Amino acid sequence: MKSYDLVYIVRPDLEADAVKAVTDRMGQRITDQGGTIEAVDVWGKKRMTFSVKKYREGLFVHTRFAIDPRKLEEIRRAAALTEDVLRATITNA
Repeated sequence: MKSYDLVYIVRPDLEADAVKAVTDRMGQRITDQGGTIEAVDVWGKKRMTFSVKKYREGLFVHTRFAIDPRKLEEIRRAAALTEDVLRATITNA
């Protein structure tokens, strides 16, 4: 299994419990596909260069995980379908 970095931006108006629920849900999607979570780091609220879905700020979250590369597209799709996630990107670790 290869390691990947997932960085996603969560809506800034969510409460701390809701942000925790989003990070848990993303971690659950990874483990459901047979991956393992290596690290989760909440970078905090940052101002973005341009608006994303009418938000100028976002809460940035970094997750490092290992998964079979064939399952990676499902993780991308899950991040795109999560309504509280504004934007997500996956890169090789």
